[in-house]
Order: sequence, then structure tokens, then C-alpha cells
Amino acid sequence: MATAAARVWWLPPSPPPLSLPTVTTAWSVGTARVDITPTDSVWLSGFAARTSPANVSAKGSSRLYARALALRSLMPCGPQAGRGGRTFASGTDDGGGGDNDGSSGRHSPPCTLLLLAVDAIGGAPVTAARVRSRLIDAGYRLPRPAVHVVYSHTHSGPAVGDHLVALRPTGPAIDAVVVAAHEALVAGVAAAGVSALRRLSAGGPTYTLHHAVAAVGLGVNRGPPAAGGGTPASATRGGQTNGHRGRTDDTVPVLVVRAPATDATTATPAATAGSGPLAGPPVAVVFGYAAHATVVTPPPAGAPAAGYDGDYPGVASAAVEAGLGTTPSSRGMGPSVALYLPGAGGDVNVAPRGGIPQALAAGRALAAAVLAAVAATAADGRGDGASSSGGGGGGDGTNSGDGSDGGGGGARGGIGGGAPLPATVATAWAMVPIPFAATVPAATLRRRARRGGVDGAGAAAALRALPSGAVASAASYPLGAGVWVLGGVRLALLGGEPTVGYATALTGREGGWGEARASTTAVATATAAATATAAVDWVVGYVDDVAGYVGDPAVLAGGGREGSLRAAVYYGLPERWASTAPATLLNAVRGMAAALGEGGSKEKAEKGRG
Repeated sequence: MATAAARVWWLPPSPPPLSLPTVTTAWSVGTARVDITPTDSVWLSGFAARTSPANVSAKGSSRLYARALALRSLMPCGPQAGRGGRTFASGTDDGGGGDNDGSSGRHSPPCTLLLLAVDAIGGAPVTAARVRSRLIDAGYRLPRPAVHVVYSHTHSGPAVGDHLVALRPTGPAIDAVVVAAHEALVAGVAAAGVSALRRLSAGGPTYTLHHAVAAVGLGVNRGPPAAGGGTPASATRGGQTNGHRGRTDDTVPVLVVRAPATDATTATPAATAGSGPLAGPPVAVVFGYAAHATVVTPPPAGAPAAGYDGDYPGVASAAVEAGLGTTPSSRGMGPSVALYLPGAGGDVNVAPRGGIPQALAAGRALAAAVLAAVAATAADGRGDGASSSGGGGGGDGTNSGDGSDGGGGGARGGIGGGAPLPATVATAWAMVPIPFAATVPAATLRRRARRGGVDGAGAAAALRALPSGAVASAASYPLGAGVWVLGGVRLALLGGEPTVGYATALTGREGGWGEARASTTAVATATAAATATAAVDWVVGYVDDVAGYVGDPAVLAGGGREGSLRAAVYYGLPERWASTAPATLLNAVRGMAAALGEGGSKEKAEKGRG
């Protein structure tokens, strides 16, 4: 099946450190946090079983926020600085103002990156595109690879425009409320981004960036055994069976922004003699975990409607922010923030599920693991092994990491060990044509649309997406994917809901640590062994366009629901993915990662482009 080539935008890496008199570890930072919890009653998105819109008076485990982190490397960005993205392959555009050259507005140099973490189910490409447009309207024109919207995938947030429209009722009155809520969400996310960039532009003191890796065993693979599932088909879905959790990724990768030690009345008290100079207080954190935000499930029939809820990621973010404390107001960077980035957990649930108590327990367990990793960055380059009180144990009683090992991470060039990262940046982003198993005649979609229910609504959405006059659906879907390299730490940024096999394929770490109940030390060892040949260090999903489940080969071949036609229909897609889809996406990400190298070598990037 012939498909279009991917179009790739790239920002060149910083020059090789050897070309500079001193390798700086200084970063400029801006943060923001905006409450985006709706005040009106909007239909919640994620569960087809909902029977009523949100109860605005119900208190959830956490409110909904848009959090922003703007980073600027203070090292030169290479010969393309100030010129925006560069195309080195042909194909499709992103359809949303993504291909800009920075020729107008207050152009942010390529070394400026903006990460937006949003407590929402997801969004179609138009949502992220409208956020970028508002940033441009405010005078901040970032190159396409330099800004991303990442969704927590909470199933207790408002419907986001026409995204997952098959899972909610429609009609003029309902649609009007959803449209208004979508406008408010875009405005809130953009406001967070503008605030972070404004604070970044204000200059002032600089910060250091650190990386560490912890682990916590909260996830259970919900697929069938052939696809790596942790429960037999006869068992309760998402449940626990004799401690068998199936394929999971228990890692908790963390980036930590620290202020200089002089900012603290007493520097971080974790370092011991011989462990390196004391680092300043942590002021911002980015952390990941690969499991669905579905702990808070719909209430039983006859019970009051559920309210808005950030689920366990919202609890974890709030708990980490509380653990960081208050950023000194004199620094001007904004509030202390903790941004959650979901990993390749499209086929993983947190267990046990139920309601607010379960979300609180899971979120606090994840936060404890994050804070243990934060503590590991307290002494420059050494790590202190300090643990957070409460540990990082899972709420399912079979935790694979208790936080007590502190999360040392990998050993590749000190990355993952807590040392300050060099202030080098490289990014790439592509529209990757992911092939469908077949094209679907428009007549077939019209016939499916008459069925009613979720299947009919999904087929109707696929029908509406066809270009005028089209007789069949497209052969592929243009899914966004990218790579960021921050001081040598390599993040893959994937659209859709990638399943756990993508983490294994891109990082080289084997899933299924839940079987061995590995400690953070074991995860660190596995990470160090894998990173020598891995394409990336950290896989992030739900980026910019949550277009549907993106099943790995085991899911597509093993009958997992994430690879089924019904899963595609949920998202308004016409057909399931082809068996070649995983290789298409993986090859695109590996190609970008190879082109960027470690983010500090222009020669590696040039070689990767050739």
C-alpha cells in the first residue's frame, strides 16, 4: 500500500561542547498553572457508559489544570538559530498553522521550548493548533517542533470539541455547551503558555536541569494473554490475578529544575560528605508514568452524577507541587509546577479502580516515587539515595518499587544519575503517515452509520471526515510524532495512545517488570543497560493529537482491544491499523532520534539527515 512520505521539521542541535570554552548548565525557565475546571455542566469524555453530564457541585480527587514549562538553553543553538523549522522530507502538513518560519511576531529562538500539560481526555489536531495560534497572536512564534500539548487522558474531564464524539450524546444544546467548553480550554492552555513564556523572556536568574528515574508498580495490562495481558479473559478487566500484572512499564522518568543553592536558607540537606556540592531547591518537575487515568470510574446506575476529576495524575501533580514548596517570589519564574506526561500505557490500567479513595492512593504513591527521584538529584552528579516519606508503593498491593532506592536512572554519560544537564537542545517533529489495514468505501461507512450507538456514531464521524466527493477513506492517517533532546536526555513524543510495546521498542527496556516486582535499583540497572543502544530514554504519548489507540505488534497480533476495529471506531477512524503501522511509526522516531544524536553534536544531525 503506497503512502506519503513523512514531512519532518527539525531544529539543529547546539554546537559540539568542545567548540565552546565552557559547557554551561544554565537554563532560563518560566512556569505557569491555570485552573481549567469548567464552571458549567459538560458531558465527561472517556467512558461510553456515562448517562448524564458532569455534576459541577461534586468534589473530585483533584481539579483540572493546564501547566506550562518554558525552557531556554543559554548555549548557542547552531547555524539555524532564528530561522525556525527546516523541512528535509516531503509529505503532508499538519493542517494547523504548524509550518512557520518565525519571520513575524516576537520570534522565540529555536533554543526556546514550551511544554503544556493539560488535564483532559485528549484532543484533535485543531485543539493544539488553536493553542499555537493564540501563542502567535500574543507575540510568541515558536517553531513547530518546539511546542507540544500533552494530555493526561483523565476520563473525568469535559468533552473536548468533536474529539471522541461517539462517546457522548449530540444535539444543538449539548453541542453548544461542548463548543463553549472547548473555547475555554483552548484559552486556558494558551494563557498558561503565554504566562510561562513571558516569565522566561523576563530574564533573571538561571537554573539547572537534572534527570533521574524511579519506579512504582501501579499498572495492570488489560489485554488478553496473547497481547501481554495480566488477567485471563474470564477475569474482571483491570483486576488483579495472583499478582500477575502482564506487560507494563513501571519506570517513573523525571526531569527536575533546580534553583541555585543560594536560593535556599539551607541548601537541600540530602548530600553527604564526598557526594558533590549541594544543589539548590527544586522548583519544577516533569514526570511520566504509563497507565490510563481511569481510576475514577462512572458511578453505578441511580447514583449522583460524577464531577470533574484529574484522577491519579492530578493527585500526583498536586502532591509533588506541595512537596516542592513555594518558589521564591524574587525569582520571577512563576509557581512551582509538576507536569505529568503519560507514557506508552494505552493498554495499561491502574489497579485497583473505583473512585476518589483509589485515585488518591495511586496518585500519592506515584508522587512518592517522583519525590524520591527528585531527592536523587540533590547532590550534583552523585545522587543521594534519599527517599520520600510514604514510599512509592503501588495501590494494588503488589508494588514493584517502594521509592526507597531513590531512583538512580541510567548511567549513559551521567544522564539519569542526577547530574546537572548541559544546556543543549535539539528537536524534530513529523507528520507520519500511519497505514490503515484497508480503505473503506464511503457506502460502507454510510451503512455502518445507520446502526446507532457508539458504532454508528463513530462511523458517522469517519464519514464526516471524508473530503467532499471522496468515494473511500484514506490509505493512512497523518499522526504527529517528535523527538526532544534536552541536555542529552532523549524524549519521544507520540500522538495517539501508544501501547506499552513502544516503550520497549524505543528504549530497549523489557516490559513486564510487574512480574518480578523490580525495585527502583533494578529499573535503574535495566535502564543503564538499555540506553547504550536505545533510540530514546523516555517515551511520551497523548501528544498534540490523541487520534486513537496505536497498538504495538503484540497488541495487533494478539487480539488486544486496542488493535480492534471497534477501538478505531470509538475515535471516528474508518479502519484498524495495518500490521505495518508500528514499524512505520518506530522507523520515523528512530530516524529523527538518529538525526539529532545526543543534542550537542551538529555532525551527528548532519549524518542522520544524509
